[in-house]
Amino acid sequence: MINYESFQKSLNAEQAARAKQAYQEMQQQIADLRAELAELRRIVTEIPNRKVK
Repeated sequence: MINYESFQKSLNAEQAARAKQAYQEMQQQIADLRAELAELRRIVTEIPNRKVK
């Protein structure tokens, strides 16, 4: 028979590991979006400085 406590602890450890992985993925996505935003801001501020021929 399965020991419920050890089963629950292993399940919680698995859930915690998945939550940690998801959190790290979200942090990476946030970093990527910040970099993209910085690039877009650079482009937008560059546009008024361009001379029209």
